[in-house]
Amino acid sequence: MYVMLNYTSNSSSNISQTRIFADLSIDGTVIPINAYLGTVTPGSGQRQIYGPFTWTCGQELRLCRILVVWQTNGAVNDPEFSSYSCGTYSRSQCEFSNCMLVAAPLAVEYNYTVCNPGNQSTVTVPFNNETSGGIAPYSYLWNFGDGTTSTQENPTHAFAYPGGPYTVTLTVTDSNLPTNLVGSQTQIVTIPGPCTISGIATAVSCANQNNGSIDVSVSGGTPPYSYSWNGGQTTQDISGLSSGTYSVTVTDAFGCTKTRSFTIGNGDALNPVITAPNDLSIEGCGPSSIGSQGRLDFSGTPLTITLAQFTAAGGTYTDQSPIATISYQDVVSGSCPTIVTRTFRLTDSCGNVGSDTQIFTINDTTAPVIATLPTPSTINCPAVPQFAQASVTDNCGPGFTLTHSDATTQGQCAGSYSVTRTWIATDACGNSSTKSQTINVQDVTAPVIAALPATSTINCPAVPQFATATANDACGSAFTLTFNDVTTPGQCAGSYSVTRTWTATDACGRSSTRSQTINVRDVTAPVVPQAPANVTVSCSGDIPPMISLTANDACSGPITVTGIDSVSAGSCSSNFTVTRTWTFV
Repeated sequence: MYVMLNYTSNSSSNISQTRIFADLSIDGTVIPINAYLGTVTPGSGQRQIYGPFTWTCGQELRLCRILVVWQTNGAVNDPEFSSYSCGTYSRSQCEFSNCMLVAAPLAVEYNYTVCNPGNQSTVTVPFNNETSGGIAPYSYLWNFGDGTTSTQENPTHAFAYPGGPYTVTLTVTDSNLPTNLVGSQTQIVTIPGPCTISGIATAVSCANQNNGSIDVSVSGGTPPYSYSWNGGQTTQDISGLSSGTYSVTVTDAFGCTKTRSFTIGNGDALNPVITAPNDLSIEGCGPSSIGSQGRLDFSGTPLTITLAQFTAAGGTYTDQSPIATISYQDVVSGSCPTIVTRTFRLTDSCGNVGSDTQIFTINDTTAPVIATLPTPSTINCPAVPQFAQASVTDNCGPGFTLTHSDATTQGQCAGSYSVTRTWIATDACGNSSTKSQTINVQDVTAPVIAALPATSTINCPAVPQFATATANDACGSAFTLTFNDVTTPGQCAGSYSVTRTWTATDACGRSSTRSQTINVRDVTAPVVPQAPANVTVSCSGDIPPMISLTANDACSGPITVTGIDSVSAGSCSSNFTVTRTWTFV
């Protein structure tokens, strides 16, 4: 919109430095106009003095306090004064005391507000007349489209609900004379459903975080909607919230309001509920045995693992939030068995921590292994058994003791026996194993009798005197020492030899002999008795009977013999000599 000046100049020459002052009123709002027109030539013309500006149909325009000033001389190209005062201009003309009125046309308008509170059979709608233009005062006729009317300027009407839509017409008649202006406006009034606010409140992830949100949905009422939260937000949905209660007031296109509160939960303040893998009893040699059997390695310091590793090990958990980290740490106690207490620690994304323990009982039940020893062997005394040194390995390392004990089984004699050496290997957990080596000792050597005197000769009546034999057994066996005498007669009782044989026999029946011989000889004749005296007899019948004489022999003892007669013939048959001889040998 522009304000244009139509003019007619009856001057015979140009006027210059022309300026117009006025007050432009738009519905009571005054805008001062100070427009420079410059040089105006004689005759008629049109100049723009204001604009552009916005004008709404129905608004009243007034141009008041109009003053036109100019200079009667000057050139066409004279520049505009940089400043001016009342004395600047030579003349002033055309100051109009009355305002120029641009009458507004009759514009019939109204608005209304529809707010359905719900749970009612009617909805009350207030109508507000906004008619402008024409000449006041106005008369009104409302037709509510449901068979009812009203002549009030701003009526309130109760429409049946549910029902409609309703065609509402406002007819306005102004006071213009001589002909009244009549106008109308018709609108369709739809009774909306009651405004309903629904929404989803998303709790904060964690108690100390501000990531909660509320997603609001609105139905009913009349769109568009505006939103006002108790925290100052004006958007439909809000986010970045801490825990707490938030209320929103929804205002629809008619200014109807509905308020609802939402609660943002505290988020995850609970520790993860964790179940560690089952306790295990395993065979092994201390903490390192855990990992060697395919499980998570022993760690005396916190060790971070993945969730997959935790679940693969048999662990489970429940939690409201994602798990951020999983770690475990082992503590060792005891020995035989070794107890490893493994504490799993799960930390979720909210910093909540849950833990549980798994107990490993590590048992070493494997005995040390003694290397093969020599097979049983046999030696001859007096050699003594010489045993091999046992060697040992243990699955749990060198922490074992190796001892031995000897068991001797006695044989028939001291030099005959067997010795079994049994090695015992015992580890730190008391597991033990044994292995034995046997050496048999046999006594195959007979006792040795010391040398005896050489063969000797004595004269009877001396009798042999033998040396006493002595013996020695190299194996230390007990032995017996016996002797046996063998006499070999000579030519006479006083002539003989005696051989004494000593026999040494040990307890194992091993024996040896050694002999000593003494020869006895008889070199002394017997001592004979006196023979009877010679006698002479008359006849043969008187010859003394034969008698025995006994001689004494130092070697043979008494020797009694009968004499032997020998006859020597005499001079006649009756005369002879009998010689009686006793011979002692």
